[in-house]
Amino acid sequence: MRQQSLGDVRAEHDKGMLEAAFYESADYRTLIESDSKSIVVGRRGTGKSALYLRLADYYRSSEKTDVILLSPDEHDMLGLRPLADLFGGQFKLTRAAMRIAFRYAFCMEIASVISTRYKFAKSDSSDFLTQHLTRWRIGGTIFAALRKVMRDIAQDEQSFEGRVANLSDLLEVHRVEGAVRETLTAMKRNVVVLVDRTDEGYEPDEKGVGIVDGLTQALIDLRDHIASVRSIIFLRDNIYRSVQQKDQDFSRNLEQSVLRLHWDENALLNLVANRLRIAFQLRAEKSLRVWDSVTQEGLQGENGFQQCLRLTLYRPRDLLLLLNEAFRRARIAERHAIIPTDISDSARSISENRLADLVKEYESQIPALPKLVARFANHAPVLSVKDAADEVEDVTSSDAYDSRIQQDMMLLAEPVEAIRMLYSVGFFGVKDSSSGYFIFCHDGRKPDKDLLMDGQLLVHPCYWMALNLTSPELDENSASEIYDEYEVTVKSETPEARVRMIGMLEAELRDIDEGQDGWTAFEQWCLKVVRVLCASGLRNVQLNANKSNLQRRDIVGTNHGETFFWKRALESHNARQVLFECKNFKGLSREHYWQMNSYLSKEYGSLGFFITRDEDINLQKEKELAWTRELRNEHQKVVIKLTAKYLVKILGKLRSPAKHNAADQAFDSLLDTYFRNYFGESSRSTRKKR
Repeated sequence: MRQQSLGDVRAEHDKGMLEAAFYESADYRTLIESDSKSIVVGRRGTGKSALYLRLADYYRSSEKTDVILLSPDEHDMLGLRPLADLFGGQFKLTRAAMRIAFRYAFCMEIASVISTRYKFAKSDSSDFLTQHLTRWRIGGTIFAALRKVMRDIAQDEQSFEGRVANLSDLLEVHRVEGAVRETLTAMKRNVVVLVDRTDEGYEPDEKGVGIVDGLTQALIDLRDHIASVRSIIFLRDNIYRSVQQKDQDFSRNLEQSVLRLHWDENALLNLVANRLRIAFQLRAEKSLRVWDSVTQEGLQGENGFQQCLRLTLYRPRDLLLLLNEAFRRARIAERHAIIPTDISDSARSISENRLADLVKEYESQIPALPKLVARFANHAPVLSVKDAADEVEDVTSSDAYDSRIQQDMMLLAEPVEAIRMLYSVGFFGVKDSSSGYFIFCHDGRKPDKDLLMDGQLLVHPCYWMALNLTSPELDENSASEIYDEYEVTVKSETPEARVRMIGMLEAELRDIDEGQDGWTAFEQWCLKVVRVLCASGLRNVQLNANKSNLQRRDIVGTNHGETFFWKRALESHNARQVLFECKNFKGLSREHYWQMNSYLSKEYGSLGFFITRDEDINLQKEKELAWTRELRNEHQKVVIKLTAKYLVKILGKLRSPAKHNAADQAFDSLLDTYFRNYFGESSRSTRKKR
């Protein structure tokens, strides 16, 4: 065993494990299945940088796509603060100036990337963009170039407001955006911009918040103004809260683009199992079996894994820290598996670190946080809202603090507001009367529950050891047994949003008429569904004009063999480009099969799909079955009939993020059926065990 058995908790130093064992969470799939979310918000250790690196790899492998990565160092962000002074340093003026400046900067970075391609010179806007690039490239990095350009053009106008007003015209931002848009369209290229590490050099004052808000707004503008551009920025929760507080137009401009990172028990178990398989060369298919193979005594099974989770904030970093230390202790004891004492011995120092992290993360937003948290040391972990409010009343009413803390205390209209704030940062959980569970707000969202004075609170177990909290009848060494008394769940919007999206697709199909009138709507519906179901396996999924009818469009996606079914399609059927023909009617004809046969050649290989409005996917004996066999026997082609109803059934399974590969499994099984039942051949499956 290595000291860091499950990998480094810092994503930038964990690339090997990320490549070998990355877990495709519900949030990751939301980002690759839809481009509606451009702001990813999460607390420390929730996997923002891991997502950033994985998405960079994902989009780099997409055809005709360039990726621009922005991961600033501390000096880069600090270097922007003097620029804010050129515009007065106030929040609104800083935000407005930085929004314009970063719109220009990102357009220049895009132009710089695409200018190296031969088609750039043929575009109508190449000369104009080259003129701007000549000035831009003198600066070096994006931050150095931005500082130079801004200093050069922001000196003449006397008033700060005037400088902001003239900035867009001086940079020719609208014309530059238009030129980039037209050039990307002419070159048929897409660009993805990913921004991480905005917390480096960040200060929670008007300039600091204005810089980040302007940067974020610029990325949203870029996405909205240039259809070929996909932009995603990763923000720490405390920075996001600052933007939310300062920006009066936040709900209108940004809120609908936000995705909050969320981890539940099943996702974390899968993440850990993926890493355990690599670290210890395990072959078990089910995640729980993998976990049981490296644990003993009370740590085995779901309850054992839950025992570990309750020492964390449901964040990957917390869990990996705990398990890495536990495996280190097991190695010293010459054991291959970890036991409860390994966990408990590791937990105290980690608990202290977690409490310190909580204070560090939110103290700038909640200066009174250290004073409030300290009031609950050496107490029982469960108490009523009233008792908790009484406990902090003397703290909130005191006037013996420095000005920052004192102002914070004054903003707490009554002691229960302090308890509500502690709930919002995940320190307290609130007992749900209907389920009996304690609900923890690990997403950092504002509380959506009323705190009743007779309601029950629970200090999150990951802080118990740091605060010396135990149940009266149990000592510190038996802490793992305490957690069995409490059911801890994590609440998030991500699964609910996923269910809503799937429900909308199902409802949309019901509103599409069969036949000529609904053909275009059906094509669009099929495109959306194929993109969702095949998000991991197919890239660059688009509608292409049908060769035999230019008014009709087929769906084509590029297959890199990245999942077990699409690897089978590539290796056994040479299907590099995968074709789905959309047929908005029931009952295929022989002509349709022979048209498909004519398309399946070269990059399209020997595998194609129909999507019809038939009731089931079974082939009619004297018609579809005969034609399918004919194509197989005479031309070695495999044409599979899918139905919209069948795709809806698979969509239903995706309501559970754990079943993200449901389409792969369904298509693989269906292809087996064709070979075994329809062709009378043994299946040449290259299915990968999962």
